[in-house]
Amino acid sequence: MSTPTFFLEDAFNRPMQSDPVLKPTTLTGQMEQVDVVWTSEDGKLVYGLWECEPGTFTANRDGYHETATIVAGRATITAEDGTVIEAVPGTMLSTPEGWKATWVCHERIRKVFNLIYI
Repeated sequence: MSTPTFFLEDAFNRPMQSDPVLKPTTLTGQMEQVDVVWTSEDGKLVYGLWECEPGTFTANRDGYHETATIVAGRATITAEDGTVIEAVPGTMLSTPEGWKATWVCHERIRKVFNLIYI
């Protein structure tokens, strides 16, 4: 067995390293933080943590696929096709390139994410 290139010992309690910034797709003015933990040499794979304040924003997976697991908080996600997801800690999401949705974060939310750029 090989040694992992990186690991997150505690994704729930780890302090975010980035400064909060205005979420570009916010509809209500909330701030977000993104900590990239690892990027592949070719830049096509990105792993990290994301945290966002309560509020509403749109999401569009343009040019990449994402797999994420919610580790804290709660949100209602309504996809463009009408699918509604109640995201809570432990919820795993797989959103393909081209996926669009509106997120309503009911409380501060945190996820671990994996991006695959195409």
